Amino acid sequence: MNARIAAGLLGLALSSTPVFAAADNGLVGHWTFDGCDGRVVKDRSTLHNDGTIDGGVVRRERGASSLELDGFDGHVLIRERTPFGLTHALTAALWVRASALKDRTVLFGKPHTNDSWTTPMFGMYLDGGRVVFGLWGSKGVDKLLVEGGRELPRDTWTHLAGTFDGKV
Repeated sequence: MNARIAAGLLGLALSSTPVFAAADNGLVGHWTFDGCDGRVVKDRSTLHNDGTIDGGVVRRERGASSLELDGFDGHVLIRERTPFGLTHALTAALWVRASALKDRTVLFGKPHTNDSWTTPMFGMYLDGGRVVFGLWGSKGVDKLLVEGGRELPRDTWTHLAGTFDGKV
């Protein structure tokens, strides 16, 4: 089964409260595909951590753009010129539309430091069709996993958001 995922935008924010903040007040990343050339996704935050598209196709519909990924190996690689510093309160949000669901499909995330793990150190992925938002601490530090109550709808644009208040 081919799990196709389309992402509309991804934004990550760090602030003293787990809500989105203005760019000069904690926003560490904001990527949209409007105006994207199909190779590079510009970070609209002040950190300018642009991403490189690998295995995705930019689609335009109804005046907006999204990135279609195959659910297997397509992704956007973001090399942190300025580290995100994901150790405090944060909010992460994105729009997705999945035509099929495959377990352990990463919607976004920072790759796990253990190469044998398919789930990210920080991010969202699918488990049993449900969205899981997670943060994995370093060795000896608790991990935080929050699983959605129902399956991600298919062929419907869905807004996903996860917040962390900085406490486990």
